[in-house]
Amino acid sequence: MRESIPYEQVAAFIDQLGIEPADVQSLKITPSRVVVHQYRLNGSGARYAVGGEAAMVSTDIPIERTSRNGADEA
Repeated sequence: MRESIPYEQVAAFIDQLGIEPADVQSLKITPSRVVVHQYRLNGSGARYAVGGEAAMVSTDIPIERTSRNGADEA
């Protein structure tokens, strides 16, 4: 297993999800989904704070799997 991954590869993956990499607080990948925690932005594009802490938005993105023969897996 690799010991590290270049930031550019991670940023490219996040960008493919339609998210600005600078707005991501954390990213978790499980066998069934990708969970992204991103900073909540106000109307001006600045990070929104609640009680002095940056507000977060959590998004669960299901991972679609198909078998090698093209049929959907459960």
